[in-house]
Amino acid sequence: MKIGKYAFWKRKEQFLLTEDIYPLWVFFAVQEGSFHYRIGNEEGIANEGSIIACPPSIPFYRQVIHPVTFHFIQCDFDETDLLHVKVKSITLEGGKLSVTDKQRCMDTITRLTQASKMQSPQNERLKDHLVFDLLFVCLTNNQPEPRQQTQDPLMNQAYALIRKQACQLSFQLKDIAAQLQLTPVQFTRRFQSAFQQTPISFVTALRIEQAKQLLTDTCYTLDKIAENCGYDSSYYLSRMFKQTTKMSPSEYRKTHLL
Repeated sequence: MKIGKYAFWKRKEQFLLTEDIYPLWVFFAVQEGSFHYRIGNEEGIANEGSIIACPPSIPFYRQVIHPVTFHFIQCDFDETDLLHVKVKSITLEGGKLSVTDKQRCMDTITRLTQASKMQSPQNERLKDHLVFDLLFVCLTNNQPEPRQQTQDPLMNQAYALIRKQACQLSFQLKDIAAQLQLTPVQFTRRFQSAFQQTPISFVTALRIEQAKQLLTDTCYTLDKIAENCGYDSSYYLSRMFKQTTKMSPSEYRKTHLL
């Protein structure tokens, strides 16, 4: 692995470009603050401890929510490099990495921040070492998505499609079924057999998790959150949220805000 470019940004209130395309792999390691991102069909919120990976030549959309402190790392991977093999197997399309050793990841980010404040040849070598260690931890301890692989390739495809599209306002399960050339009834039965839950319950779980993150990481109104979770109205979001979590969105935000 060769580091093409590295930069440390502190409390950045907005990105110079809302959307950018990079010639090499790019990683954003967030220390504090948050931003909304979209890479291909993957989108979400990056906050403290998040590692966002963007492949070469893929548009990277981002918008600051709270002033964000982060490390920008641009890498060139050799085809035989262990990390190149890992990054290709983990995230071909980019997005947030689910790291199992989150404490080590955050500790490395903190040390990298401290090293970035000092300028010396020795410190430059330390930064290179910490950058490599951060990527090594993220890529070799990346947590696979639960229940994503079954013996049914068509349902694995359905699972991935739902994860990418569930929070879009235009999303319809019947469109997924049609794309897979199944009737809605066939699709529901086959998905439930593969994952022990119905497609609609999976969609609801994804949307509620997105709502939880937006409630704690943004100041968005409930209408705005509903829109970003695939619901037409805040009323319907509130109903589904309370049914799932046993508390209203406002109660959840009040309880979980730092």
